[in-house]
Amino acid sequence: MSTFPNQQPMPGNAPMPAQPAAAPAAQPAAQPAAQPQYAQPAAAAPVPAAQPQYAQPAAAAPAGGPDLRATFSGLREAKGRIAANYIRPGHYFALIKRCKVDRSRNGDTFAAIEQQILCVFDDANGQGHRVGEEVTHMLLQRHDSFMGNIKTFISKILEVPEVEITEDNAMLVFGDQQPLTNTIIEFRATGIMTRANKPFTQIDYVREVDPRELEGKITQEHLDICLPGGMWAELIAAHDAQKAAQPQA
Repeated sequence: MSTFPNQQPMPGNAPMPAQPAAAPAAQPAAQPAAQPQYAQPAAAAPVPAAQPQYAQPAAAAPAGGPDLRATFSGLREAKGRIAANYIRPGHYFALIKRCKVDRSRNGDTFAAIEQQILCVFDDANGQGHRVGEEVTHMLLQRHDSFMGNIKTFISKILEVPEVEITEDNAMLVFGDQQPLTNTIIEFRATGIMTRANKPFTQIDYVREVDPRELEGKITQEHLDICLPGGMWAELIAAHDAQKAAQPQA
């Protein structure tokens, strides 16, 4: 301990002052050289390049969807009938939101008619739906009733005889153009038991409904919820324009 203080004040040695001067000069030169090495991970981080790879499944999903013409192949020869699940018994006016064809997670092709309940005339003693509730008529292609269900639905809503319904009609209804979106329809749903003694809901599509018929059948509160922002008036105008464009018999 005593020798280190005695050696420290020795000014006679020239190499001793030179060594501290050389050490500070070496440290600043080493620090700038180390900074680019530390900055390399930030400059080389290819995080944005990985994002397109993550987005590829979403972009590729539409290409893997069912072929519409193949889905409805044979519709011309099918016999009309209606049977469905996911809709509870009752008598309703509903607004069609979308008609689509897709595949389930297990690979089954299905058609779905997505709707919103506007009026409830019979709720099957409380078992049915409420105004504003969104429901889906799900139709599986693997069921024998699939073609008949599609044919009767299109025939009733478009007011076209079943014998005139073809694959082209189904492709139009369930394709990208979505001509039935915001169409008001009437349907009845009845609970039945199948031959296998299982509960089932049979759907009977009745007709397209003139939007004016909602008057007196739906409260203003429900009208504002289901058809907000003057949508009711727009539906009336669209309905009138469509009827005026149809050829007179």
